[in-house]
Amino acid sequence: MSPCAPSSRAAPGTRRWSGRAALTPRAGARTPGAADAIGAQRVGLRISPGITDQGIVENDPVELYTALLTALSDLPLAYVHTREQAGRDLTRKLRAAWPGTLVLNPQYDDERPPHEAVDDVFTEGVADAVTLGRGFLANPDLVTRVKAQGPCSAPDPASYYGGDERGYTDYPALV
Repeated sequence: MSPCAPSSRAAPGTRRWSGRAALTPRAGARTPGAADAIGAQRVGLRISPGITDQGIVENDPVELYTALLTALSDLPLAYVHTREQAGRDLTRKLRAAWPGTLVLNPQYDDERPPHEAVDDVFTEGVADAVTLGRGFLANPDLVTRVKAQGPCSAPDPASYYGGDERGYTDYPALV
């Protein structure tokens, strides 16, 4: 799915959903409508509040995404999946706005390994499930590493989805 929230950099009037936060829920609210044929309970919604990829700028992700999730809260979606880009405080607010299943891709880095991020999410109760995308790119055996509480290989973003074997076969396995 494409992002539902507008970028503050979008040229006014050129994108149907650019503009004020009040318009944002309408963008996401069409998602389950498009899935009527298979049922909303089979539809998941991916959001990425605070993301800066590809020049996206959101002036107020709290307002944008809490409005979106509030507007969708009565729909029986299978889940909402969010990438924790703007910090745990926003994640807590999203959790409060969304009564259904929340799947979180938490923030972590070399100083705070994936297993600590997973533990924190479940200890705080801010999500029902966790995804670890970047962690799997650098650690094909990430489940084993999380269970063993590390160590984890540092990812090499230069090798992500590249044109050769780098990043696919050269990370060491946990022994």
